[in-house]
Amino acid sequence: MRIVSQTGKYDTPYEQCIISVRGGMITAEIPSTNSSTCSFFMGEYSTPEKAQRAMEMLHREYVGIMPSLIISDYGVDPVDLEKFKQSMVGGQIVRAGTDSSVEYHMLPRVFRFPADEEIEVDA
Repeated sequence: MRIVSQTGKYDTPYEQCIISVRGGMITAEIPSTNSSTCSFFMGEYSTPEKAQRAMEMLHREYVGIMPSLIISDYGVDPVDLEKFKQSMVGGQIVRAGTDSSVEYHMLPRVFRFPADEEIEVDA
């Protein structure tokens, strides 16, 4: 999944960085080629609770965009199955083990950290 900063200035792969909350700020740390890390400002929130809520939104987005669909291709016309596969833009289709099923997995998308005013926290 790609993560985009509030300002749109930074865009990084989620799986290759460390996202952290410090007070009301969210940063991404990305390993560098010289054994150091580069830190990028991803979002700023008026309260630590809002920053934490933004992180929860990120986690839900990451989990929520990866549904799986398993269907049996037994008795399905190969042409129809190929049309189905081609219609699944943004997905990955793999064999589901030794039976005659296929799995469809949504590929990760993009999450942009919301603006401060877009986040609500319980009072």
